[in-house]
Amino acid sequence: LLKDKGFFPSAVLGGRDIISNRAVNLGGRGLSSHQQIFYIVLGKQLFDFKTSLGYSYAPEIPFGFVHNTRAINTINRDFRVNGFFCAVETPKIFSLASFIVEYDSKYFNYGLDIGSIFGLNLKVSMVDLKYFTARLGYEIEL
Repeated sequence: LLKDKGFFPSAVLGGRDIISNRAVNLGGRGLSSHQQIFYIVLGKQLFDFKTSLGYSYAPEIPFGFVHNTRAINTINRDFRVNGFFCAVETPKIFSLASFIVEYDSKYFNYGLDIGSIFGLNLKVSMVDLKYFTARLGYEIEL
């Protein structure tokens, strides 16, 4: 909605499964349940640190953080927040990697974002200091 300018932060509104269409999330396999969620996030660059503060609303879960332990595998694990969350990302070290610390209404999580190398971006994190996650992406400029 807004870009970070002057004293004003950036603002983003978002949602997932906004019409609550279970078939979209089930992928025709019946492996998951509703994942309806709405959120607003404010972001601000303070010096060279990226900061964000947000609120997430998931109608079917109580206030706080939910981890779906009924998931069949780690790919289908469901980490959702119904409440406030925030994050701080450090400047890139040697123009390559930055550290991320976030709070998800219940736990602190830590991550490392290894910047783009030949279009590849790797993010690794520890959620609740229990669950290790990794995400590899490829970026192209059009």
